Amino acid sequence: MTSSFDKYTQFVNSVTCTASKDSDAFIYRLQELGGDVAIQRLLTAAVGISAEGGEFMEIVKKMVFQGKPWSDHNRKHLVIELGDVMWYVMQACMALNITLDDVIA
Repeated sequence: MTSSFDKYTQFVNSVTCTASKDSDAFIYRLQELGGDVAIQRLLTAAVGISAEGGEFMEIVKKMVFQGKPWSDHNRKHLVIELGDVMWYVMQACMALNITLDDVIA
């Protein structure tokens, strides 16, 4: 008998694109896109912005919900994480061949 989790696994697999399931298809897709955009930088930026944004949120979460104090240390840590986010934003700008001024506009 199949469990609900087995059915869900089958469902997720059935709606997942080939490039997400097969490394050769993934590499092929990267090569296809590579002629139009610096896809490696764009992928680096997307993963990094998400990860660093999560680290920023983790600090805020601990202050709001877990009793960490507002302190110079936490403020500095937030600024560092924003710097990390900006590093990845700049990667995205380079991939898209734009400036931060273009983004702000």
